[in-house]
Amino acid sequence: MLSVQEFQLQLRNEITRRAKMLVDLEKDKIKQKATIELCKESIMTFVENFVWFDKNKALITDPELPDIIPAILFDYQVDFVKDMWDCIVMGTLPVTERTDPTSMFMEKSRQMGATWNVAIVFVYGWLFHNHRYLCLSQKEDDVDSDDLRSIFRKIRLIIEKLPQWMLPEGFQKEKGTLYNKHLLITKKGTTSSISGDSTRSVRWGNYNCAFLDEMAYMDNAKEVDTAVAAATPCMIYNSTPNGEFNEYYEKRKLAIKWQIRYHKLHWSENPLYTQAWYKWACQGKTPEFIAREYEIQYVTSLEWRVYPEFNSQKLLQDEDFDPSRPTFISIDNSHGGKDPHAIIVSQLDGKLVRVIDCMQ
Repeated sequence: MLSVQEFQLQLRNEITRRAKMLVDLEKDKIKQKATIELCKESIMTFVENFVWFDKNKALITDPELPDIIPAILFDYQVDFVKDMWDCIVMGTLPVTERTDPTSMFMEKSRQMGATWNVAIVFVYGWLFHNHRYLCLSQKEDDVDSDDLRSIFRKIRLIIEKLPQWMLPEGFQKEKGTLYNKHLLITKKGTTSSISGDSTRSVRWGNYNCAFLDEMAYMDNAKEVDTAVAAATPCMIYNSTPNGEFNEYYEKRKLAIKWQIRYHKLHWSENPLYTQAWYKWACQGKTPEFIAREYEIQYVTSLEWRVYPEFNSQKLLQDEDFDPSRPTFISIDNSHGGKDPHAIIVSQLDGKLVRVIDCMQ
């Protein structure tokens, strides 16, 4: 485990190191060119020296630390960033040379830095490899707003903190990194771009990767997925749970079967999140909120689920229907309309009763 105090000390040391490095590079064009080449060869060289993001003020309380801090990625984030970049690179190869899946499914707890990690990869590919990316969410404000909760504001902040000599020639931070509702960042003289849109008004084209954020809450997720998948070899599916009856959950089934890459970012993977932190974070929260936002549980994440006592990690195990087993449908009548009609589909497996689904 890593204490918050130890991490804050790392941040202070890292700020000092980066300041000295930037002073050394500022007037040495030869070193600047060499640094750009090193970054182009390794995404982690870029992250570990030039990426900054906002701090979690509820967790990092050192008043001497600025609001924008160096990106120090934890192990689970390093694995995710590397795997996502490998996914994108694999998608650039001819179909006959692709040896691994080129799309990725991600399920996560709150505040795991997942969207920041996607923003890092997109800025890296846009800046060093002339890639084209697309970001989609249910609402336009979730894609781009003057709020760091939106992915475009994260992207703009990462670009804003880069030294000018690393940015494309003619790129003006005061224009290219401000919230402007264009939902588009371009690179002069290339086709490189990062586009954004709501799922109701998608900007079509050809992309190296498309990011579907909070897919479980998209009204038209299946139609969007089908259309966008035709425009890119690499899809990144991301969301917190919203039950099982949606396209995002269907993608989860494919990911578990290894047809696409799979990352589960549970809060326990973050070394700063202790049991004491978890107890504090859950104070005053409903069981449904905790299941959805922290425990990545699908059935118990719904406010309207039929039987709240069912725990998705114990009684509901995402069982698949098996046509060879005896199948039963149990109905709990609504008692004259006072309650919903409740239905459970289950199958016998020896002495076990496997719950396949429940609905109302």
